[in-house]
Amino acid sequence: MKITTLKYLQLIIPLLFLTVGCGTKPKTPVKLEPKPANSLEIARQHNAYSHYINGLLLSQGGQLELAEQELNKALSYDPHSIEINYELASVYVQQQRYNDALQLRHNIADPNADFSILIGKIALMMKKDSLATTYFRKAVNKNPDSYTANSYFSEYWLKKNEADSALPYLKKVADLDLNDIQSRIMLGRIHINNRDYQSAISVFKEVLDADSLEKAAAAGLASIYRHLGENEKALEICTRMVKHAPEDIMFYSMKINAEIALDKFDDAIETGRKVLEMYPDNEEFIFSVAQLLANKEDFASAESLITNAITSNPEEASYKYLLAGLYMDEKRFEEAVDMLNNMIAENDTSAQTYILLATTFMRRDMPDSAISSLEEVIPKVDRKDQIYFQIGRIYAGEKNYEQAIDYYKLALDEKPYETNYRLSLAEIYDRAGQFGKAREMLIQLIDEQPKNATAMNNLAYMYINRGENYDIAEDYLQRALELDPDNGAFLDSYGWLLYKQGKPEEALEYIHKAVGMVGGDPELYSHLGDVYRALEDYEKAAEYYRKAIEMDPDDPVLKSKLDSLPAFGELE
Repeated sequence: MKITTLKYLQLIIPLLFLTVGCGTKPKTPVKLEPKPANSLEIARQHNAYSHYINGLLLSQGGQLELAEQELNKALSYDPHSIEINYELASVYVQQQRYNDALQLRHNIADPNADFSILIGKIALMMKKDSLATTYFRKAVNKNPDSYTANSYFSEYWLKKNEADSALPYLKKVADLDLNDIQSRIMLGRIHINNRDYQSAISVFKEVLDADSLEKAAAAGLASIYRHLGENEKALEICTRMVKHAPEDIMFYSMKINAEIALDKFDDAIETGRKVLEMYPDNEEFIFSVAQLLANKEDFASAESLITNAITSNPEEASYKYLLAGLYMDEKRFEEAVDMLNNMIAENDTSAQTYILLATTFMRRDMPDSAISSLEEVIPKVDRKDQIYFQIGRIYAGEKNYEQAIDYYKLALDEKPYETNYRLSLAEIYDRAGQFGKAREMLIQLIDEQPKNATAMNNLAYMYINRGENYDIAEDYLQRALELDPDNGAFLDSYGWLLYKQGKPEEALEYIHKAVGMVGGDPELYSHLGDVYRALEDYEKAAEYYRKAIEMDPDDPVLKSKLDSLPAFGELE
């Protein structure tokens, strides 16, 4: 087909820039270079343009080999034309000749945004990440407001799991197209990961203003409110969403957690039962409802629920463990022992079953029987380390630190790199007065695992309680809080450090926040009592000492603290 009029050419050219392979064609008409004055140059340009148009039409018709021939002829007349190189590269992509397509970049010294995007995408397919990055950056630099350029660049970084690098491009994409919901949701998730909760809230609210039932945005916003302790707001979102999408179990799960946080236990049980009506075998909700019923001391309903689950899933051991635990809560120890012995008869190598059986002895204040029952089964269990560790925990609870150390070491001999075992051994070393060994273990753990915030917190707390190296402790705690800023234990440690440094007002803020994260804890309440004592608010100090004593009535130190408060006298 031969085109004879320029007017006709100008009409069809915009229609021919369609997506080919991975390339995105320009959306605007081709702008030809100014015609040169020299007649030979005019002829050259005319020939280039004619072959280019023929190549476009042939490519559009799927005749790729002929299109390639025409475009190569066009390129011979004008080798540096962005339009010709772009179209030929697109043809090569359709032919899966990616290397040939990539080589065309050398013809263009100053590529526009569209050509840069095409080369960047081809480079990605060929796993030439550095080259792809270069060309995506050229695209954005050429046209900072290009939706396509910013979209591809943000997607590129997200695929590399480098969300912070993607963030500015993703923001641009969201600003350029308010209807791009997926980009906005991804932007909100990145804000959450960066703990920029207010920005995330703003993004998700904008999405929900446009569509109040958008699931991903609703889930994101509800999760933020839960994290921030604004459970009423989270509950309102989840209640709305379960009405709209009753089949979506995610919102039921978030709803029940918000209800529990608000002490709406009856509502939480009702929510759980609704889910079990739809999904009677859902393990998560069977556990949640059973535990809620047990907490309300409705043991009969809890037992009925778990028994039905066992009947439906007789091979599922987790339900049997749950029922054994329920029997222990009711002090029905013989029934718990019978159930666990039956499980042992079915599988006598499971360390978990023996550990739970030993727990029945601990609940009856029989630590020696618990230890001997565990020692007997060591030769046959599948996870000896778990048995050793459990025996060590029992000895630690009995303040027999030397024996605890021996068994923790045996557990580590089995699993030398088990982090929890190493943390526990360091703690017992410290309790046993062997701080040097505890410090050595924790420093080594931090060196091996630079993001182990728990190890940093534990070593800092040991320094604080020894009244030394406050500067080192502060550095560790700041690093731990950077990694996990909402960890109640870390917040308490930092507050305790401030108290020890003579800053009780600042300490109060951190320890109260820790209580909000952790809930009731005798150690945290004791710390609050000490801080209020330092502030000479003896009434508040007594209040928190009493709360600590309620949770740990056998601690003589707590009683002595309360007794020593001015004007409060002996413990009531």
